[in-house]
Amino acid sequence: MIKFIKKIFFNNILLKLSAVLIAFVIWIIVVNIENNKIIMTYFLKPELLNKEELSEKKIVLLDEKKVKDSVVEVKIQAARNDFKFINKNLKAILNFSNIASTDVNNIDVHILFSEYIDRNSYRVLKIYPEKIEINLDNLVNREEKVYYELKNKPADGFYLKNIKIIPELVNISGAKSLLDNLSPLNLILDVYNLKKDTSRSEIIKLFDKEKNDISDNFTLSDKEIKFEIEVDSYKKINIEKPKLMGNINDNYLLKNIDYEPKQIEIIGENKDLIDTLKIFEIDVDGACLSKTIEFNIGELLPKGIFLKPDSNNDKLLISIEIEKKSE
Repeated sequence: MIKFIKKIFFNNILLKLSAVLIAFVIWIIVVNIENNKIIMTYFLKPELLNKEELSEKKIVLLDEKKVKDSVVEVKIQAARNDFKFINKNLKAILNFSNIASTDVNNIDVHILFSEYIDRNSYRVLKIYPEKIEINLDNLVNREEKVYYELKNKPADGFYLKNIKIIPELVNISGAKSLLDNLSPLNLILDVYNLKKDTSRSEIIKLFDKEKNDISDNFTLSDKEIKFEIEVDSYKKINIEKPKLMGNINDNYLLKNIDYEPKQIEIIGENKDLIDTLKIFEIDVDGACLSKTIEFNIGELLPKGIFLKPDSNNDKLLISIEIEKKSE
């Protein structure tokens, strides 16, 4: 038995010792590779920390997207094995907590590591840029009146009776320089083919005086404007040609009679609407001079009937042309 054991251990002993030595050398190499110092380069987009504190100080960051899209180059030296911890939570940070005025034009870049890595196990060889340029402005609030422009028209025979805007004023918060260059708050309201009362909401978009959309730079009290639209029907009718009463002076004759407008648009209960507006007879007895007579159309309409509110002309002009007879 003892001879058998000795045979196992001492048979080809040089070969066995060589194998152990080679294994030990390989292990040493592997350990050294794992703990060997190497340099890694990272390209990070900065994260904005405590930016909300700017609002409390009535300060706003302009070109925030440009700041966020900046790229910070970071070179770090550490053991190869430590980079699996470094890679987990490596961040470039811009901390806004210490900014107290709009005079600041750059901010330091800080590199944040995982809490699980020893600070003595790595070296930061390079941070570029070490500072990032920022543009600050005063944060102000302003109330703006809501305006609108109509697009298209209601259906034939219908008109816009009333439009209510909710809300009529919007509170806008943002950089003073941008607010000073803001165009009036003007929305487009499409009323194409409307035949009945309706309500619509339009998203607020803000534009500068160069017509660039700058909506993302502001905080609004309301993101949408509601329009309550009242629609009513109307009728287009003819005005009958005026008739004359009496006789013109014997030495003169009626050359022409004309009137404008010849059509009007009226509103009212359907049962009360008329087909033609008749004008009372005009007395020309003994007349020898041409004249123009003006009437208020609203006063000529029967009770319960009115001119459509957006009518272009509320006056009826009747021109009577008289000339002397030839000798």
